[in-house]
Amino acid sequence: MITKRSGVFETNSSSVHAVCISDKDPEKLPKHIRFDYGEYDNIREDLKSTTSRASYLLELILFGAIDKIDDRLDTLREWLDTLGVKYHFPEEIKDDNIYAALDKGYIGHGDIEDITDALMCDKDLLKRFLFSKDSLVQIGADWDDYYMDEQLMYEDKENPGFVVFNKWN
Repeated sequence: MITKRSGVFETNSSSVHAVCISDKDPEKLPKHIRFDYGEYDNIREDLKSTTSRASYLLELILFGAIDKIDDRLDTLREWLDTLGVKYHFPEEIKDDNIYAALDKGYIGHGDIEDITDALMCDKDLLKRFLFSKDSLVQIGADWDDYYMDEQLMYEDKENPGFVVFNKWN
């Protein structure tokens, strides 16, 4: 049975990802941001640093719709240029060798277009996701009770201040 909930993107995967975006603007923007490859499936991990969230975003872009990768990367670069934030991408991305980049990282299977579109179309949401110290991505598995208890804290109506996107069964 599939339960539909607001702000949730669901898959038939055992990996569980909660993208928790603070509603607070970042106190200040960094001078530089680094995007690396990463593997994000069902190993318990909290992505709290700007670099770890940036790397997660890179994998969202690379594992999303193949025909949108170049446009999304261009949009991201232009937006960072507008903010005055310098950036570093892996060599394959800098050399426009996207197909070589596809083998470097991984993000748990499933439909990730909703969260990727939300981030790429709303610059304020993207800014808070990348640069707010309170934003994080929680990764786990649907069999992990610790993860489920932690993740539910961010959905709790008594704990406002976050936009939460989940990916799970």
